[in-house]
Amino acid sequence: MKKLYFIMLLLFFFFSFSITAQTMQVQGHLLGDEKQDLESATVRCYTSDTIFVAGVTTNMKGLFTLRLPLKEQRYQLRFNYLGYKETILTLYPTKESFVRLGDIRLDKQVEQLQEVTVLGSNKDGRQDDVLSYPRPVAPCL
Repeated sequence: MKKLYFIMLLLFFFFSFSITAQTMQVQGHLLGDEKQDLESATVRCYTSDTIFVAGVTTNMKGLFTLRLPLKEQRYQLRFNYLGYKETILTLYPTKESFVRLGDIRLDKQVEQLQEVTVLGSNKDGRQDDVLSYPRPVAPCL
């Protein structure tokens, strides 16, 4: 019985190591153009033929960890954050199970609008036989 238990334990460790060896861990740090951490930025991974593989968001310090299948193919990493240009990096096939990308800096995306028009209306509302009118807002002094 002890021998069977020992063999089962040995097989468990063997298969657990073989499963972890089949994934690649990619880590990095996303920064803005003024070297500030980009919290909740999106990191997505695609194969070279644009099939989605995995995705994560950065933590409060702008750090991310992405787990990918360890295959002999190129991966395309896309980094997005609101107000910044999308940055694309290509990971070429490697046998390494851990890849540290370091600091990745995103550039601001500046768009200037020519004119903005805001339209509104003042409507009376009737709800449950109660007539309500919008109240005018007093100007701030």
